[in-house]
Amino acid sequence: MTRTPNRILATACAVVFLAGVVSAATYDDTDTTLSSDAASDVDTADSTTSTSTGDGATPATEPTTDDDGADAEDPATEDTAPPTTSAAPTTSAAPTTAPPTTEPAAIVGTTPGTYTYDTTGTANGEDVSGTSTLEVPEADGDGRQTHVMTAPDGTTTTVYRHADEGTYLESLAVESEQGSFKLKATAPYLVIPADAGAGTKTTGRLQGDGLTADVTFTITDFGAETSTATLHVDLSGKIQGFDVDGTMDSTIVARSSDQLPLDTRAQSDITVGNPPLGAEIQSDTRSVLRQ
Repeated sequence: MTRTPNRILATACAVVFLAGVVSAATYDDTDTTLSSDAASDVDTADSTTSTSTGDGATPATEPTTDDDGADAEDPATEDTAPPTTSAAPTTSAAPTTAPPTTEPAAIVGTTPGTYTYDTTGTANGEDVSGTSTLEVPEADGDGRQTHVMTAPDGTTTTVYRHADEGTYLESLAVESEQGSFKLKATAPYLVIPADAGAGTKTTGRLQGDGLTADVTFTITDFGAETSTATLHVDLSGKIQGFDVDGTMDSTIVARSSDQLPLDTRAQSDITVGNPPLGAEIQSDTRSVLRQ
């Protein structure tokens, strides 16, 4: 059998599952907010108007009689006090509005940047020491963040989506000179819930190009500075016509603030093809973030 399936699967083991998934984690158990809305406090005093009015008095007019008995009327005399009105209505000061305050938005996904890893270890008994780089851009408006890991034997692109409820793993793709494949989540896979903590375990399935990957992600420890998680993958299906079956396991120590992998120990044991053409892919590597 050719080396092509071996190379592709080796890339998947070393890059996609063993380091990619955990780097998507965003949330700790105390801060699950993606962004904060601006808040306004408004204090408004009610306007009050008071007016008082005086009363006018009009005396009655009575007729007077002359000596000759003739009636005579004196002009009516009215003694009416003019109405009095208080000063113009008084109104409280205009409402005051406190300026809006906006809290800084929480980090969404892994902090953007370019990260370099030093790798040591073996694959099928051969030394595979070298370096890899992880490119992490800003998340887009939908919360999606793409991680691109470039290693000597290929490039892996992993897409995550960050939401209020946590981080989803959507897809991953491997490209190399020997071939390529892409896996997509068969259903929304909430790989790291927003309230994740020590003991959290999630499972999901990814499929594509004849392969199926059943993923189990478990957080074993969550501290203020670093967290530790394990990743187990059952891989099955076919690649380029060859049967594929095996497992991949890793232990990842990550930065708690944004789950950037700091130290990853990865092991794989995969069979490709059937005897006498079958081949074993066994690897044991460690990748450490270069400081």
